[in-house]
Amino acid sequence: MFTYQIDYLEVERVLRTTVRGHYDLAAHVQLCEAANSVAAQHGVNRILADFREAELAIGLTELNDVQKRGLKGDYRIAFVYDPSHSSAEHFELFEKIAWMAGFERRLFIAPELAMAWLTCYGLVSE
Repeated sequence: MFTYQIDYLEVERVLRTTVRGHYDLAAHVQLCEAANSVAAQHGVNRILADFREAELAIGLTELNDVQKRGLKGDYRIAFVYDPSHSSAEHFELFEKIAWMAGFERRLFIAPELAMAWLTCYGLVSE
């Protein structure tokens, strides 16, 4: 079962998404639609996406669809993941593909480091 929570962190001006359970392409589309809406409501473009409790069920062949069907806009996203998880290589490949395509995406194993990267310079939509 897939669940998520989206919180707006007012002081940092960052959306924090926490994802749990089976995360496939349909779940990705659902999460992105919700995140787009909340980000627009608060006028932010930085997201801390915590996937440590998620079972990534997106195959390598679907990674291109992930970007096409993902967030709409210029977002800076820090993904927090578990490097010991069986799908860790998919996160690592996604990060490389995203950077090659010009997107600001980074992987972290600690949320504190992810937040530091997100807030190290003021990329906030006004």
